[in-house]
Amino acid sequence: MTTSDKTMIATGKLFAALIQFAISIIPIIIKGYVLSILWGWFIVPKFGAPPLGVAWAIGVSAILAVALPRPQAMKTLESDNWGLSMFVSTFYPLFGLLVGWIAHLFI
Repeated sequence: MTTSDKTMIATGKLFAALIQFAISIIPIIIKGYVLSILWGWFIVPKFGAPPLGVAWAIGVSAILAVALPRPQAMKTLESDNWGLSMFVSTFYPLFGLLVGWIAHLFI
């Protein structure tokens, strides 16, 4: 293997890592959006709290992601299959939004 081949492989791995990083931001944004919606549906009317904008909700979600431990199942999933982990991270909050919307219909 020549030096240029090694350079191309390293460049490809770096590009793949940057793409994975960029894609991994999507679930954070979705979680913030879902949090802001659920906050508006449940916390604002019940407790009189101010509405939580999407940017603030993204920040709160990021703090919680850093502060709270991840379940062992999620750690195993991330190490086994990055694509499936991203799928779960993206659609789990949307499922929570669906459940919240159904509950909101009964309030």
